[in-house]
Amino acid sequence: MEIDNATDKAIAWFVRMQVKSGNFEGGFLRGVNFGWFPSATPFIYTEITGYGLKTLVNFLNEDKSNFETSAKAAADFLLKVQSDTGPFAHGAYYEQKNPVDTYYTFDTAICTSALLDFYRINPDNNFLQSSKKAGHWLVEVAQNDDGSFMSKYDGSRFVRESKWYGDRCCLHGKNIIALLKLWENTGEYIFRSSAEKAANWIASLQLENGAFRVNINENYTFTHAHCYVIEGLLYAFYVTGEKDYLSSALKAAKWLIDVQEENGGLYESYGSFPLTKRMQNGLFPLRLERLDVVAQAIRIWAALYSLTSDASFLDSTHKAADFLLKAQSKETNPNLNGGFFQQMNSLLRLPIMRTWSCIFSIQALRILECQKNFDQIMQQLM
Repeated sequence: MEIDNATDKAIAWFVRMQVKSGNFEGGFLRGVNFGWFPSATPFIYTEITGYGLKTLVNFLNEDKSNFETSAKAAADFLLKVQSDTGPFAHGAYYEQKNPVDTYYTFDTAICTSALLDFYRINPDNNFLQSSKKAGHWLVEVAQNDDGSFMSKYDGSRFVRESKWYGDRCCLHGKNIIALLKLWENTGEYIFRSSAEKAANWIASLQLENGAFRVNINENYTFTHAHCYVIEGLLYAFYVTGEKDYLSSALKAAKWLIDVQEENGGLYESYGSFPLTKRMQNGLFPLRLERLDVVAQAIRIWAALYSLTSDASFLDSTHKAADFLLKAQSKETNPNLNGGFFQQMNSLLRLPIMRTWSCIFSIQALRILECQKNFDQIMQQLM
């Protein structure tokens, strides 16, 4: 009953984050800042709209037809902010008429994946052609010869990006999902070949203990990105049946168990990650446990438990679920009620709620609620 109630509240908060009118109708806001953080101009976040669209598609696949209009609006928003050359703009400020002229490879992969899933239930050729255009840009422009990806594009060229989501960073392992969906939907082998190159490159970043380094030059693991890699590898195993992908994902998921806190939480980074590096990455000075990581870990552990029946995955899932439920806001304020604190520990909760953390939490809670099997989890993966 507690999970049911938490899920309902989270869905209500998630729905409130979708823009209902104006030039960028259908997009999803980044989230809310409150308390001692200054308010900022609302930012409509394209990557998160991709996750939002995928969430709405999952609802529609479960015969929740009341989300059909919202899903179509999200898909139309993505087409509106797509460049003629293929990538999707990073986002848009609410009151402006044009999206920002910045494009991220990772965002483009997430939006491509979501549009292909929407295309399966709404076979409008515009969504397929949009996805193909984005996919060819990912493969022919953004991917390096070694399988890694450049990160930040200004509309004419790539700009050097060295943060945890930067050039040749491990989070691009999740791009594998979009590439394999492109291959499945188009039959163009170039996309499968690109996915395999990315998976082979990712293997070079995995340490003996199972953790993925953020990139080849850094000695720390950023758990949010580490989880993205696992998701990409699990989907690659799901589609291709290649056991090496599963072995790597299992090793990485076991590492998450090893570093999980007793309260069920997971810190955002492990290894050599000094204060100066935190500030360069735009992170809060204190090291806190991240809600999005915990929700991601639940999805990963639940998928692997359904596949292996290894009780350690189930135990860690339950501990993480307790943490997740404690991170949900119980405020009567409708802008906060049902959302999740982005970062926290036993003494401090940052007054920030992010839409993607709520989205990941909704899926994690629904997996726990319905006991989904591996295939179902892979089909619904964000």
